[in-house]
Amino acid sequence: MAKVLYAMIVNKKIATLFRLTANAILYKGGNKYRAAAYKRAAKLIEEAPDVERLYRQGKLHELPLTKKMIDKIKEFIETGRIVKCIEELSGTPVNLLPLLDYPNITVEDIRNAEKMGISTPSEFLKNIRKILPEDRLRRFLEALEMYQGKMLLHEALSIAEDIMEYLMPYCERIAVAGSIRRMKELVRDIDILAVSGHDLIRKFCEHPDVEKVLMAGDVRASVIIRGKQVDLRLIPIESWGAALQYFTGSKAHNIKLRQITKSMGYKLSEYGLFRGSEMIAGSDEEDIYQALGMQWIPPELREDKGEIEAAREGRLPKLVEYWQVKGDLHCHTTYSDGKMTPEQLVKEAIRRGYSYIAITDHSYMMKPEGLRRQLAEIEQLRTKYPEIRILTGTELECNSEGHYDFPKELLEKLDIVIASIHVATDKDLTEAYIRLCNDPHVKIIGHMTGRLLLKRPPRKMDVERVLREAAKTGKLIEINGQPERMDLPPEWVRIGKRLGCKFTLGTDAHSSYEMNFMRYAVGVARRGWLEEKDIWRPE
Repeated sequence: MAKVLYAMIVNKKIATLFRLTANAILYKGGNKYRAAAYKRAAKLIEEAPDVERLYRQGKLHELPLTKKMIDKIKEFIETGRIVKCIEELSGTPVNLLPLLDYPNITVEDIRNAEKMGISTPSEFLKNIRKILPEDRLRRFLEALEMYQGKMLLHEALSIAEDIMEYLMPYCERIAVAGSIRRMKELVRDIDILAVSGHDLIRKFCEHPDVEKVLMAGDVRASVIIRGKQVDLRLIPIESWGAALQYFTGSKAHNIKLRQITKSMGYKLSEYGLFRGSEMIAGSDEEDIYQALGMQWIPPELREDKGEIEAAREGRLPKLVEYWQVKGDLHCHTTYSDGKMTPEQLVKEAIRRGYSYIAITDHSYMMKPEGLRRQLAEIEQLRTKYPEIRILTGTELECNSEGHYDFPKELLEKLDIVIASIHVATDKDLTEAYIRLCNDPHVKIIGHMTGRLLLKRPPRKMDVERVLREAAKTGKLIEINGQPERMDLPPEWVRIGKRLGCKFTLGTDAHSSYEMNFMRYAVGVARRGWLEEKDIWRPE
């Protein structure tokens, strides 16, 4: 246990230093992409195994990070400091920098707080009403309440899958439940169900990453892993389907289902579906829905948003499946801030069985001359790897007016142009996106709402109006699989589908590891009721 805690402290220290460095760069008005690279590294290190152990084993290079980042980790392990990070932090209010990770807090807010003589986060929050204007204060408090106690789906799923892999040899069945199974972007609880004849509770509590055992009974246990609570519940095999349905939720879905059950003279619980004392169904989840006269409802749809009515009438959509994804339409390489070269990206796409891959580096970082060099390289790769279609492209940096500074004659040569607005602004961006929807050089609108989960709420804009314009002009809407984005949100995906929009799936990957984020893009698509026909793919 002590070794596990020490390992977590080392990882946490490096991740914290990288986050502070990122915020120091932003505070000084530095390159936002360099800051983003530090933040991505921080997130990955938090989720990684003990980096000091990897260093001792000579395996640090296996982390999906650039050589420069890996060298910084080595420097910290060997010396306890990182000179480059110290240089970046100099001349900044270090104690206040973590506030830039809060939703709706800007560099200007930090500077105003400094002028007021505020030097700690607690003082800042105590005086928040004096620092933020009323409209931003309201949004800050709303976001704080919305995000409190929650974690990213990616973090929760990573923990859950590690535990399930560890327990699998001792189980007849094991599954994650709750909002993780429903693929919600933010998760409060990690709930795992299992059927086992072994002493599974003891094995669970002995997991090497367990920091604290909160409780351990005969059929249930709760522990802390990586700072998060994880609950394990043992289920009788005859109640497996009922328990899976019950603990998957959502609460609203289950309430509606129980109202229907009661009207039919049945009783539904985590133990089964009963008529009086007779169990009608319980071991299989699909049998429960079938007994209630409806189609089985995929977990991603269980939010009481019309799915029960659709299931009773036999008109649920045939949701897009992960295996139906044939390529990734948003990837970065070493031409901008990615870790893979174009050839490495192509080879990784082939390894994943993709039939196409788009190379879409940041226009801001590449510049026209860099894109021209990349286009020449891609031509060579097309000859070398004829088994996959390699699409040329860029993620076009646009300002809050929907304008960009990039040669249009160069954009015309590309297969894919993703128009993205990265600038943080309180300005309404509706007109900017309307302009981009009518730009003949733009094919895809990238991560439209600009939200950063747990950090920044969606930007001001009339999303429905933009979706309507995109449908009218034939622009594609990206579903971005980055765990902090998962953007467009599923409620808008569903509205976009109704308006006639077509969608693309992209990971926004900066490394081979991040190409795994396609599962989150697919999760959003499914939560948005999308079918395979709603997803655009190159001919």
